[in-house]
Amino acid sequence: NMASGWKYNRDQDGLDDAAALAALVKNKTDTGDWPNVEHWFLDNEQHLEKFNNTPWTEPLYAEHINMYATEIKKTFPDAKFVANWKNSANGWSQLINDTGENIHIMDFHSYWHRN
Repeated sequence: NMASGWKYNRDQDGLDDAAALAALVKNKTDTGDWPNVEHWFLDNEQHLEKFNNTPWTEPLYAEHINMYATEIKKTFPDAKFVANWKNSANGWSQLINDTGENIHIMDFHSYWHRN
């Protein structure tokens, strides 16, 4: 939702969807229907041009991480977040600096066919 909300100028709709998802998960975990949720994955490969026409930059992703983390923490104050960025160390330092404590796990996809 992060990338598609941004791509179609619908950030608030994406945040509203995140809030609705968090409320659903909270209801299901509180009733014991679902196991507890601790980690939230914040989008996937949004930096790739083939998905967005305009690749995301580190500051843009950091801004959205902070927006979505703030929204989800309204329902899950102790939520932990997984961020997915490029398959190298490039940009991670800036993301970590710009998101404070909103990244707990760094995820990257290393594909053998890429240099």
